[in-house]
Amino acid sequence: MTLWIVAAFLGFQFTSPGLSPTVPPSASISRQHTPPVVLYRTEPQYPAEARKSHISGVVRLQAVIRKDGSVSITKVVQGLGHGLDESAMKALLLWKFKPGTRDGEPVDVTINVGIAFRLK
Repeated sequence: MTLWIVAAFLGFQFTSPGLSPTVPPSASISRQHTPPVVLYRTEPQYPAEARKSHISGVVRLQAVIRKDGSVSITKVVQGLGHGLDESAMKALLLWKFKPGTRDGEPVDVTINVGIAFRLK
């Protein structure tokens, strides 16, 4: 059996404060955003229970990529059980990111990440 693990960003949302209430919404302000970029990724372990039961699929996690590139997991959006959720979370916490930016400044960004577990 070969283990295939694929991680993909499923979307992102900037979580830092928006425009100041003193700035009218119609004001012409350049707001350039860039999403976080993975710099280092740790592959999750495929738990023995899941391997033995031939469980595969995608664990979907919601996380915040902090201004310093670290990760905080906020919730499991879609889990698989059998130890796969925990394995995906442990691995994602070890990932390092180039943080997302707003107008060139690092900001906290909420992302959804899918980590696929496939046995072949």
